[in-house]
Amino acid sequence: TAKGRIVVTKGEELVEAAALVRAIREGELDRLQIPENPLDVLAQQVVAAVAAEPWDVEALFRLVRRSSCYRELEREDFLSVIRMLADPLPAEVKGAGPRLSWDRVNDRLYPRRGSRLLALTSGGTIPDAGLYDVFVRDTDVKLGTLDEEFVTESLPGDVFLLGSHAWRLYKVQSDRVLVEDAAGMAPTVPFWRGEHPSRSWDLGRLVGRLRRNAAARLDDPEFETWAETECGLDTRAASALKAWLTKGREVLGNIPDDRCLVVESFPDELGGRQMVLHSVFGMRVNGAWGFALRETLRRRFGLVAETTHVDDGILLAFAPGQIPPPPERLPLLVDPEEVDGILARALIGSPLFTTRFRHAAVRALFIPRMVRGERSPAWLQRLKADALMETVGGQPDFPLVAESLRECCHDGLDLPRLKEVLAWVRDGSVAVKSVESVIPSPFTYPLLLAWDWAYLDAGHAEERRS
Repeated sequence: TAKGRIVVTKGEELVEAAALVRAIREGELDRLQIPENPLDVLAQQVVAAVAAEPWDVEALFRLVRRSSCYRELEREDFLSVIRMLADPLPAEVKGAGPRLSWDRVNDRLYPRRGSRLLALTSGGTIPDAGLYDVFVRDTDVKLGTLDEEFVTESLPGDVFLLGSHAWRLYKVQSDRVLVEDAAGMAPTVPFWRGEHPSRSWDLGRLVGRLRRNAAARLDDPEFETWAETECGLDTRAASALKAWLTKGREVLGNIPDDRCLVVESFPDELGGRQMVLHSVFGMRVNGAWGFALRETLRRRFGLVAETTHVDDGILLAFAPGQIPPPPERLPLLVDPEEVDGILARALIGSPLFTTRFRHAAVRALFIPRMVRGERSPAWLQRLKADALMETVGGQPDFPLVAESLRECCHDGLDLPRLKEVLAWVRDGSVAVKSVESVIPSPFTYPLLLAWDWAYLDAGHAEERRS
């Protein structure tokens, strides 16, 4: 029988680990969510099918509808993908011409030159990692890899930690980063955006339930025994869980859980104000809520708040001179009926949307993965995606734009679950409490200490106010 030990280093990790063990013992499983009608994958499969042999449009539509994830596909959406693949773009983008020929008289599809090779060499759904190899200057010694976003936000002369050694960035080439010894200079820590933590909706509900159950027993002398029996904690972990929750309750007066949201407000050292919406529902829900809140504050109050999100909350940082709305109103600012449009407006132009658009363009075979027998580097894919986005950006019904928004709202973020939470807040199923604190509560530490992956802002790292 296999055995596992979960090792945690922070309070919020301890609560999540305890909820996880409790869920395992109760046989709880995360639900799998299959994407519905992904139009970029549909485009890829249509090109592949037509590259093998000409197809009648109606017969191909019937074939596609036999797949489970396309069983609800509308005919007009299918035809919009065909038009995207067969019609020239509004402006020429090198390498992104029509992939098919559509005989509208006989309603048949034929391949164009290069379609077969494109389908064979650029198929698949896994996005390219976008990693840069790191080499010591003037040598062939490879030290490791860096995330492309970290590289694009760095400048020559920056010092960062790789392995256990500090290196100074010397030069960024098309596919690699050249570095030299930093000679003991103070380094920063690089981030890999693909590695940021993200709690599922189901686990978020279980974490909230555990917090609620634990809060009811905090003053019970048998708390540690209950935690050990219920959640598999050892003696020290059980004591640490009690201390963590007790300290949070001292500052907030309440412990946020799946039935109670707490809005915490406190001043920062620069004279501004920080507001934290403690929500246990995970990064995907909190990210969508953060985008919607920031857009609502900008449109309704003219306030520009810097926004950070983690699994347990959303942080809104207001600059000195800005007067934020009352804390108790914050969870009620976004209406569940209007959140779709608010989120769509907030996402267009954001880093999340541009990244998802690039991935969709690659999957839809508008951007080849291979060029002259070699892998197309991430920076070149990004340039081509930017050019394509500029060409079709004014067409919200263009399938790639629609698919990118679907991925942002349903895969990268969780819009349907956010609507549920907002509805619960409106009807009182989830209580809202607010508190003014002199110092941040322990539940705020993950937000104040979060790395760059937690930011919802579009600015570069050096422009963000910590």
